[in-house]
Amino acid sequence: MSASLQDTHAVAAELRGASTILLLTHESPDGDGLGSMLGLSLALRAVGKTVVCVVPQGCPDKYDFLPGAGDIDSEVPDEAFDVAVALDCDGEERLGEALSAFRAAGRTVSVDHHQSEARFGDVNWCDGSQAAAGLMVSALVPALDADLTPDIATCLYCAIATDTGFFRFQNTSPKALAVAAELVSGGADPSEIARQASDQMPVAKARLLGRTLSSIETRRDGRIVIAALTVDDFSATGALPQHTDGIIDDLKRIAGAEVIVLLREQVPSEWRVSLRSLDTDVAAVCRKHGGGGHRLAAGCELHGTAEDVTEAIVGDVAAALNR
Repeated sequence: MSASLQDTHAVAAELRGASTILLLTHESPDGDGLGSMLGLSLALRAVGKTVVCVVPQGCPDKYDFLPGAGDIDSEVPDEAFDVAVALDCDGEERLGEALSAFRAAGRTVSVDHHQSEARFGDVNWCDGSQAAAGLMVSALVPALDADLTPDIATCLYCAIATDTGFFRFQNTSPKALAVAAELVSGGADPSEIARQASDQMPVAKARLLGRTLSSIETRRDGRIVIAALTVDDFSATGALPQHTDGIIDDLKRIAGAEVIVLLREQVPSEWRVSLRSLDTDVAAVCRKHGGGGHRLAAGCELHGTAEDVTEAIVGDVAAALNR
């Protein structure tokens, strides 16, 4: 039996043996984290489990269309669950406010596909070769003896599609394409999912995108592209932090760019840094600053003025480019 199959069965065994299950994902959840959570939730409920999904910040509006999104709780529960599952989290600190509920469970499980392969659960399925956590959950569905319904297929297709840039990013693998095809056969609608999760934006996000583009500067003859959004940018446009989702991928379209740096000021002097790369290991850059992620897509948080933060992160990016 392959290691991946062993891990699948180990996680499925934990879930089959539980009555109450808490599902969590990382802070500022994306389509992979939410799609994986909701797809697994639907499968578990179909086999008789009591499941609670918690996202302390709430479900971002763009993912409201996902089946089960309306059942996501924003309040962290006080009660202890038989099993708590962290999905798409490269480190337990990424659970944020929900970490206490995770630790309070009788058993803990981590299912993650990030490069760091952080193992913080009693049972860990961490596989950096997987394109998305949704791929891993798609293997759990039959292991739980659950049927693949159109609702589950929709959630998992969204998870895989969003983390592969709708099958344009370098992590798009033959397996990702094959599983996506199975999910379409199971009832997922690629056109509608793309429209809801990628192809439309509220006016506030459009205005925020305009400010992002106007802030662009370049270094190293255009190999590094930097953009920054301040607290004032969010106030002026009426945009929310969730509206930055996907903006950095627009910046990847700039010709000659090898590393993209997007700085987002959360509160004055506190910056969330997102990095994307064509080939440079940006996860190593972010780990230096207490963050992490994938080799070509990572993030961290820094404190200081816009100028100081920019110079700190760009200096490390430039060094990584040289290597």
